Amino acid sequence: MIKRLLVVAILTVTLVAPYTPAGAAETSLRVAPLEYRETLQRDQKKKGYVDISNPTDVMLRLSVSVQGFRQINDEGQLEFFTDKRLEEGIVPDYTAFDLAAKQTMRMYFLADGAKLPEGNVFAVIFFDARTDAKSQIAQHV
Repeated sequence: MIKRLLVVAILTVTLVAPYTPAGAAETSLRVAPLEYRETLQRDQKKKGYVDISNPTDVMLRLSVSVQGFRQINDEGQLEFFTDKRLEEGIVPDYTAFDLAAKQTMRMYFLADGAKLPEGNVFAVIFFDARTDAKSQIAQHV
């Protein structure tokens, strides 16, 4: 019986270009919970969720991705990496969607113990938010 400890985190990094359209400087997302911990058996599947809020006055286009992370030194610096096993083992309901101004939604994801690597799994779900296709502003959550 193999147990897997799954830790899914939501991390925030904001990127703002030198030119920002009116109102874009306030572009942000609110997400909760920021961490999901679960112990899975090999044949177990569990559903988790992330609540995503758009507190701005503009529609945001979000793309969703899953990556692994690990600590790389004694100072606590993290390294993010892509891993097909994580992408197949942690599957969000959406890979891209629009979130209207002042809207909140709950996005579910499925963690599949049969597809995740053995041992402790540390992963992050990233939300890449853009105000529109031509915008210079982006946020990664």
